[in-house]
Amino acid sequence: MKIRGFEVNSIQIGVFLIVWFAFTLSFVDRLAWPPIMPLASKKLGLSAKQAGSYMTAFYTGYILTQIPGGLLTDRFGYRKVLLSSFLLMGLFTGLMGLTTSYEQGLVFRLLAGIGSGAVMAASVPYQSYLNYRY
Repeated sequence: MKIRGFEVNSIQIGVFLIVWFAFTLSFVDRLAWPPIMPLASKKLGLSAKQAGSYMTAFYTGYILTQIPGGLLTDRFGYRKVLLSSFLLMGLFTGLMGLTTSYEQGLVFRLLAGIGSGAVMAASVPYQSYLNYRY
């Protein structure tokens, strides 16, 4: 199949779909907390400041794993890093539903952010820039 003059095969389409799915899951994970924050904070007995700090914890983990995620992707490949990232992100996002304290939720959001941070690095491999023909 040709797209804009480039020959594209089924493996490339599969990789594209995996990367697109990775970005989508990471995006949803980042934005899942704000809409449910009022309900969850009431249920958990959190102040607005504590509930907001869950976002900070997530983004702290997310930022901390950008460079290590890229280095791990270069070393082990995007498939292994994406799989590991998804497992970590999914596990701790799921555990947020079982949290019983502010501190526990803070740790879960931090660890979910750590998992999510490597998704960006694994989804945009440097090699793709080298192989692009203008």
